[in-house]
Amino acid sequence: MTTIKRTVYVGGLAEEVDEKVLNAAFIPFGEIVDIQIPLDYETEKHRGFAFVEFESAEDATAAIDNMDDSELFGRTIRVNLARPLRIKQGSSRPVWSADDWLKKHAGETLGKTAEGEANPEGAEQNEGESGEPEAEAEVEIPAMPRKKKPNPQVYLDVKIGKALVGRITILLRADATPRTAENFRCLCTHEKERTEWLDNKHVVFGQVISGMDVVKKMEKYGSKSGKPSEKIVIAHCGELV
Repeated sequence: MTTIKRTVYVGGLAEEVDEKVLNAAFIPFGEIVDIQIPLDYETEKHRGFAFVEFESAEDATAAIDNMDDSELFGRTIRVNLARPLRIKQGSSRPVWSADDWLKKHAGETLGKTAEGEANPEGAEQNEGESGEPEAEAEVEIPAMPRKKKPNPQVYLDVKIGKALVGRITILLRADATPRTAENFRCLCTHEKERTEWLDNKHVVFGQVISGMDVVKKMEKYGSKSGKPSEKIVIAHCGELV
């Protein structure tokens, strides 16, 4: 399997974003092999985009599904499958990995978005008459600003044995992991019965804002085998509106 299918492009990054921030944002979706943030040699700052390589293609897909169009440091980021620029057809070496290319083209972009952000994915390098690579730039039409929706809240009424022990209220981070948060909301409202694609996946998509005492009670019935000593069920669930 090529690294291209395991590597995602992350665009629209704020100036404050660095490798540690990206690692923290994307590690919930799987093991990260490498993170590259191309720099502008003149300003010594990153150019607004990065590449995150995962251990598996499935993890890369999960990152795209959850992080595309999410918010990071106050900016909406774009996440999709990376298609690095190629020096010539048949080469798998991305142009941005070469120091001499970055020195020559520092500060330039191969495709300009409405915000002036570098947009390397999808563009291919073609050789012109001079033999130098030429970029085919794509013009991106700015989208109309969208009104942000508040993050949804859901509740779980938990029963241990025959006793109803309380309610857990969870704030779903739709601003960070929109699709996973929406899937969980739909589970709570019974709009979806199952989400098999999330089985055995560790994805942080929300936080408990009330009912931690109920969580602690549930933990007391846990075991090393994973089977609780008492039957624990969600008696009722739904969305708080």
